[in-house]
Amino acid sequence: MSLTSQVGALAVAKQTQRDGGVGTYVADTLSDYIWFPTLRIPQFATRNADQLPPEIGGQRGSFGSYVVNVAVEGTVEMLGRGLSLCPLLHSLMGTEVTAEAISGVSTYIYTISETYQWLGIIKKVSTFYAERYDDCLVDSLTVTMNNGQPARLAFDILGCNSTRIEVPTSEQTSAYWDRINPLQVVGPLASISFGHLTGDEAATFKMPVRSGEVRIGNGSSRDEYVIGSFYRYDITKSDLILEMTAEVIVTNVELYNTVYYGAETIDFTPETGNAEMSPTLTECDHFQVMCSGAVNIGGDPDTHVGIGVGAQAVKNSLTIEFATVQLVTFPFELVGNNLLVSSVMIRGHLQTDESSPVTVTLVCPNALHSP
Repeated sequence: MSLTSQVGALAVAKQTQRDGGVGTYVADTLSDYIWFPTLRIPQFATRNADQLPPEIGGQRGSFGSYVVNVAVEGTVEMLGRGLSLCPLLHSLMGTEVTAEAISGVSTYIYTISETYQWLGIIKKVSTFYAERYDDCLVDSLTVTMNNGQPARLAFDILGCNSTRIEVPTSEQTSAYWDRINPLQVVGPLASISFGHLTGDEAATFKMPVRSGEVRIGNGSSRDEYVIGSFYRYDITKSDLILEMTAEVIVTNVELYNTVYYGAETIDFTPETGNAEMSPTLTECDHFQVMCSGAVNIGGDPDTHVGIGVGAQAVKNSLTIEFATVQLVTFPFELVGNNLLVSSVMIRGHLQTDESSPVTVTLVCPNALHSP
């Protein structure tokens, strides 16, 4: 009998140290794992094989194949929810600070560091089989936002080994699902905003964004294999990637002027003549993306001042803030009778004071919701 993928499941737990095995997990039992709905669970464990090189042996053809290695990696796609994001964001960013803002609601703040938060991951493939992947790291996060749709999150995960385990029953997992309403990009709390400095004058650009994609990546190594093992020996963070692309409806020429000509307005007086494109990239001192849930998650609406949502009722939210970015491109393209739109490219870069170039803030309930 065939089975649907929806019967499957994915769970994550934090490890206390590198090298998986008994006693290395914060979560020692299945009930300690966070199980959460996903849109796509990858294969994860792949055994790579290759053909033996051609040999001179009295006949044409190869004498066989061999196993090269076992690669544990893949991209988990999901709708953003509450506590299920915590271990994934911690592994991606490195440092987690927790603060309970009001009763039942916590704020998690993540910053970039050289700390490694290793994860254990369980994949349940319907009722056929289950695997556990130890010593996993989140290499990158991509948040995709389209108007009128929930935010979609894609976590690219690398692991070091794979083990078959007994298939968890629905009774073992059903009470620990994260089922809070997913993050959305509609409503007054969802926003994309950035501002830049022109000399000593601060300016903020607000343009209607139809869609956007934010990516935070660690550029982690994928080829750390050593003699004596089929499995990956280690994973090392490398090049930090911070970038955003957004399709905006163009309503004025100020941002285009700033990106390509270095000023919001261009003076065409006889003294100045025509303007030439600037060889300098425009810097922004602030760039923020915020996705928010649609349902209040607790507390008194009159007591929420100070946690980032003003006097409104608290909602689960995910905020990504780049400290300093550069506006790379802002091209115009004219197509038939379509709206005038442009795809702006924004890249974050490191700070001279060694502070985190990106901060991710998650506001969510501090307890799992049973189905």
